[in-house]
Amino acid sequence: EIDQVGMAAPTTKYSRMVTDPKRIPDFIAEAVRIAFDGRRGPVHLTIPVDVQQMEVDEDDVTFYHPAQYRPKQSSAASTTQVKEAVELMKQAERPLIVLGSAGSYSGSGVELEHLIETVKFPLMSEGDARGLVADTHPYSRGFFDSGLNKAARRIAETDLLILMGRKQDLVVGYAMAPVVPKEAKIIQIDPDGSVIGRNRGVDVGIVGDISEVAKQLANEASKYEWSHLEWLDVLKNDQESQARDLQEIALEESPMHA
Repeated sequence: EIDQVGMAAPTTKYSRMVTDPKRIPDFIAEAVRIAFDGRRGPVHLTIPVDVQQMEVDEDDVTFYHPAQYRPKQSSAASTTQVKEAVELMKQAERPLIVLGSAGSYSGSGVELEHLIETVKFPLMSEGDARGLVADTHPYSRGFFDSGLNKAARRIAETDLLILMGRKQDLVVGYAMAPVVPKEAKIIQIDPDGSVIGRNRGVDVGIVGDISEVAKQLANEASKYEWSHLEWLDVLKNDQESQARDLQEIALEESPMHA
């Protein structure tokens, strides 16, 4: 026998063992609620074989409908936070929106498209957020990966980094120099408040649903005029250069291995 609960605990949001078969629905409901609450993550339940084989009276068991335990996330930003964020956005000359996996929780593609079309800002995505905004969208600049997308390397030149559902981890150089300039302003939006400003302080931090906050930002931004940024063309040129490089590699006739 091994301590499965103890082994799983460091890598999950919730790790428990069920000892009473009548409580299995209770534990499952709690585990699912925690898995989907805030930033989503894995959970673990150990149900020993002897517990699975026990007989119980159904009248002693409480069964749940998913609507009773699935959290409904639709948290919005305060008016002050929205105004502060848009004020920073108005001043930016080289903004960059990086959309991470938490942006996919509420299917925020339509709201994000409206936002980037309003402010004319470039957006890159990664993880589960890929495809929420198509790479063919005029303001999309593709996959956020510096090895696969030259445009992503320009994060080192941004003056405003907007992290939407993206943690300050290795992928973005922990939001620290030299990957992100010291002088750059940072707006971070995430359903999990514990990840905001974890490695570097932010100028505006918003705990909320990405879809809802994107809608709020677009509504506030629509009150102002937004001009086309030369920065967009710089990133577009990088994308096109990357595509040409890949095409040349694909046409090479030399074998991959000697």
